[in-house]
Amino acid sequence: MRFQIRKNIQGIAALPTMLALGGIIVNIVIVIALGVYLLTNSQFGQKLMSEAAAAARAGIQDGLIRIARNREYSGTYNLTVSNRTVNVDICKELSPPQCVGVGKRRITAIGNAMTRSVKMEAIVSLSPIGEIQLESIKETPL
Repeated sequence: MRFQIRKNIQGIAALPTMLALGGIIVNIVIVIALGVYLLTNSQFGQKLMSEAAAAARAGIQDGLIRIARNREYSGTYNLTVSNRTVNVDICKELSPPQCVGVGKRRITAIGNAMTRSVKMEAIVSLSPIGEIQLESIKETPL
């Protein structure tokens, strides 16, 4: 018996080769995307968290300055610290669920850095002679 080769089926190896190469390329893209995601969440995310914490701390310090300039100040304002935003709230002499009590102020600062946020609270006591004393400062969950 004689085997005859058909001349019209010469490109039959092209399809499996293209599918194999396409699968390899898709796998490489998935691995690169996963690596970038993990790198972003670990190193860049930590950097953003520390920047947000620094901005919140700056908001607490600015709140202390506002209280030192005006002992009767209470309110909410926004602050920008090197391209990071801070929302500062100063609470004055309300009952403990809302604030901290008579003669004290609570400064709440929420620092934002892109997708990360850090909330810090400070308790300040005011003496009758005009002395301002920082009682506590802590990071609280949002």
